[in-house]
Amino acid sequence: MRGGYQTQADVARRIAGFILLLIGVSLMIGLYYVKTRAQTARQSADRLHYEIALEEAAIGVLRAEIAHLEDPARLQLLAEDHLGLAPTQTNQMITIDDISARFPIREDLQPDVTPKKSAP
Repeated sequence: MRGGYQTQADVARRIAGFILLLIGVSLMIGLYYVKTRAQTARQSADRLHYEIALEEAAIGVLRAEIAHLEDPARLQLLAEDHLGLAPTQTNQMITIDDISARFPIREDLQPDVTPKKSAP
């Protein structure tokens, strides 16, 4: 050592070392911050994937329930048991010509077909 006197090169080396130390510490802190943020994002994404899988399973169950509820054989049994409905028979069908014979139009509901006189 030279008794407290430092050359300009020694001072520059110390300042450069200190600056490099600050840069290194800053990079370590930044890397830690980015790493923890990435871990948090991954945990959030994993949780969302799990919730999506649960919802898809629930949708599958609902689709199965809908298929059961819309089953034509089941609906026919319910209609027969609770409503007294049965499939249409051929003797229950009428033609268009038979409609006016079976269901006559009332006089008060018949349309007025007389031509209107125009004003001069």
